[in-house]
Amino acid sequence: MKISIFTILALVTVIFWAKHIWSKPDLLNMSEHLITLWYQQLWVFQFMFIILVIADVFYFLIKDMK
Repeated sequence: MKISIFTILALVTVIFWAKHIWSKPDLLNMSEHLITLWYQQLWVFQFMFIILVIADVFYFLIKDMK
């Protein structure tokens, strides 16, 4: 099984993403600014994961071409 640094970083991102979702605050009793910040952080984790998966795919494609 091939594992690259991108795979490891993607797994770490998934762990932090899950931790972020698990610690979901009480959205009814928070200010709108904090709710927006929580959702922005959620989008950042998802975007980082997608970028790392794409980088991982390209890494293995380029590595296999050599």
